[in-house]
Amino acid sequence: MLHVLVCVILAMALAACQSAPVDPAQVRANMLNDLGIDPATVVHQDHARYAIGSGTVRPVAFNSGLYVQTATELHLLRNKDGGKALERDLSFPLAKLQYATLETWSFTHLKQLQLGSPSGMIVVNFHETPDAMAGDGDKADSAYAALQKSNVRSGPPSGRVWPEQAVKPYSEVYPVTVK
Repeated sequence: MLHVLVCVILAMALAACQSAPVDPAQVRANMLNDLGIDPATVVHQDHARYAIGSGTVRPVAFNSGLYVQTATELHLLRNKDGGKALERDLSFPLAKLQYATLETWSFTHLKQLQLGSPSGMIVVNFHETPDAMAGDGDKADSAYAALQKSNVRSGPPSGRVWPEQAVKPYSEVYPVTVK
């Protein structure tokens, strides 16, 4: 009898210690609210790696974060605290975008979204791997379509922009000089 009572009390204690399941969508919505972005106005969002002001095709440093488009604005939110939080990196009205284009990578499904912005070219790879040369083509197509729907004009491809993490492993074997 005492054994049954101890088991019941132990089971109740363990049940009380269990946390409620966490909804990732709600966590992301809370993060957006904390940054002053109304989640109800978001038309496209996805995890991405991006570079700001990369006007050349030489290797550049990419940041990890969240790409968020509302009906009127574009936000690039950088990961901080190991991805547990976000901070605003860049935000501006879509009307200030000069163009949007997709750069395809031959013989693959990979694509890179390139945007002409007030801060220079912004390159977005919808992929979370640091050395990924480009990102998921379907996600890039979806982001591009959302920009087109918001009347951002299409621009000509300007060449691939390589993440510097993608060329570091090869620089020891094939030395490269970056100017």
